[in-house]
Amino acid sequence: MNIGFIGAGNLGEKAIIRLSDKYDIFVSDPIEKDFLKDKTKGYFSFEETMNFCDLIFLTVKPNKLEELFKNLDLDTSSKVFISFIAGQSLNKIENLIGKENKIARGMPTVGIGTGDSSIAITANFDLAEEETTKKILNELGSTFEIEEKKFDAFTAIVGAGPAYFALLAETLSEIAIKEGFDKPFDWINTLMLGTSKIYDEKKDIGFEEIMTMVASKGGVTEKALENMQENGLKKIISDAIQMAITKSKELGN
Repeated sequence: MNIGFIGAGNLGEKAIIRLSDKYDIFVSDPIEKDFLKDKTKGYFSFEETMNFCDLIFLTVKPNKLEELFKNLDLDTSSKVFISFIAGQSLNKIENLIGKENKIARGMPTVGIGTGDSSIAITANFDLAEEETTKKILNELGSTFEIEEKKFDAFTAIVGAGPAYFALLAETLSEIAIKEGFDKPFDWINTLMLGTSKIYDEKKDIGFEEIMTMVASKGGVTEKALENMQENGLKKIISDAIQMAITKSKELGN
């Protein structure tokens, strides 16, 4: 199967790399990257990618979608489209491409590059009947269907999630450097991976229990957590996510 990518930014690039060993990939993007040329069939015009491919990923910025499709004069009825564009509803994409097309809207994270992303999906067709499409999505991560009205929240919580963890990791790294450690980045990363594995090993426990496991009564961790709670860390995060949800909704208008 030929797979096309309209857009090869951070998200598209990672998906291309993940899929390139198993599929023929055609890329359409004004900025050409040499290492992607080596892993794919190459870069092509928008029209050529649309013509050559059966399954097409839309991974451009939201403001580029309408510009690309407004003058499209191609028969796309036999193709499947998967949009990874934040804030763009199925209805909006259907109005641009055509309601007769099979269109799925997905929201992954940059973890698709290693197949470690949760991917929320909604579609205007039965995904169970499109075995090849479902198989390709599962190459990128763990897929599950949700109601479209929940997409803005999922985008703000999970789609943007790696950046939140990266901010925490950056903060811990800066503190470590200030305390005299040299290049602590690898072991801060190992810290995040190890915490994730605690959950993976025993999924009947919650994140609160993990905090309890680490925070001994009257100890170092408890003191730090108490200070974070007193300074309203949870409210800061909650308010920030609500603002991100609002922004996602604005992008769809």
